[in-house]
Amino acid sequence: MKHSLPAPRLLAVVAPVCAAGLAVTCAGVFTFALEQHKATTLLGLIALIAASTLADRFPVPVEGIDTGASIYPEEWPEGGGPSPDDPNRKAVS
Repeated sequence: MKHSLPAPRLLAVVAPVCAAGLAVTCAGVFTFALEQHKATTLLGLIALIAASTLADRFPVPVEGIDTGASIYPEEWPEGGGPSPDDPNRKAVS
């Protein structure tokens, strides 16, 4: 299987954004490492990372929530959105 690089236009956007994100993250870690912190701060950081890891590993499905109104403007929840005969009703697609 032959792998090729993404399109140059895509790399022109993605590469600087990733580099900036890496630089800011490294600067934050470096700054955080230089200072003294309370045990509660470090425990809070560890708890946040653990919770984030668990939430990523075991996602909780959310059921019964109608989110289609923002994606499909013709499907509004009960009582939501403009009335069908509203002259200002516009569907953007």
